[in-house]
Amino acid sequence: MTEINVSPEMLRAKARAIRAILERSQTEHRVLWDQIQGQVGLLPRDLRLSHARANHPWQDNVATMYESYLQLAQAMEDAADGYALGDHNVGSFFPD
Repeated sequence: MTEINVSPEMLRAKARAIRAILERSQTEHRVLWDQIQGQVGLLPRDLRLSHARANHPWQDNVATMYESYLQLAQAMEDAADGYALGDHNVGSFFPD
């Protein structure tokens, strides 16, 4: 089996950085989205409905992206924990 040498501290630091960037990004996204939503009420009814229909899938995709990066950060921490406990097998970091 392939062995890798990593720094558990580095993995944990990168996972924290990913989470910090996501938090900041989510906050900024919410602020911008609230500003957009505040302006939607000024649109005619048919455009308001179009806005809602067009943006619902986009919002779902953004949420999925955030969730994927959170899972990545968690996987990095899990790998750091495993490595710190002596598991240096690359395959164990990638479940089937």
